[in-house]
Amino acid sequence: MVFTLTQHTAKGSGRSIPGFNLFEAVQASRSLLINYGGHHKAVGVTLSLQNMEAFRKSLLGFAKDRIMPETLKEKVRIEALLPLAEVTPELVREMEMLVPYGQDNPAPILASLNLEVQKYSRVVGNRHLKLWLRQGNVFRQAIGFGLGDLQIALPAGLRVDVAYTSKLAVNEGIPQIELAIKSLRESD
Repeated sequence: MVFTLTQHTAKGSGRSIPGFNLFEAVQASRSLLINYGGHHKAVGVTLSLQNMEAFRKSLLGFAKDRIMPETLKEKVRIEALLPLAEVTPELVREMEMLVPYGQDNPAPILASLNLEVQKYSRVVGNRHLKLWLRQGNVFRQAIGFGLGDLQIALPAGLRVDVAYTSKLAVNEGIPQIELAIKSLRESD
């Protein structure tokens, strides 16, 4: 939660994570509050400055009892599991008709299994991993934003399962499919 402090009160607002009802956490501390409102994903509160520490402890205690380790793992909603050969320029164009993407209209995430990492991986912009993936005779360039640290852990020949969004880029007049990695794991 983020608070703005005045001489005697604190006004705060907060957003929750999936799987945790922040409004219930605030309701459990209502005796410490002057006013509150919201819903399971977001809240607003007003409280006396003298109740700040007790409110913090109450929220942390509530969360500790209810947030399980699996709740903190990022979950990726996959729309379709496809071989790379089926992720065609035509399919990508059809998915691009769903724009604009946003919180209530996320970009479709596809997944492909047992892709082979090629030797051409590199870090770009100090933080991002750019690599080539292969499945059969289909090669795709992929970028993992913020995944530059994984380059060492992804040697050529490693088999991986990848969840990604896709877009078309035109290179020398030829449409090419680029993948933006959302999640990656070693194949079983």
